Amino acid sequence: MTWDLRFAHYQLAEPQNAVHQSLIHCVRLCFTGLGALERERRAAQRRVLARRKTPC
Repeated sequence: MTWDLRFAHYQLAEPQNAVHQSLIHCVRLCFTGLGALERERRAAQRRVLARRKTPC
């Protein structure tokens, strides 16, 4: 978890086993196609890339 002013940012852990991997895959499939979540996911990906370029 990282903090940005008053917001906490969480990141999923890397899957440690096949069950964990399957659960993450299932959740990703279940939420694909929901407009608001897709926009939020794209925005989060942009923030991750920006943070990689300019770390805190």
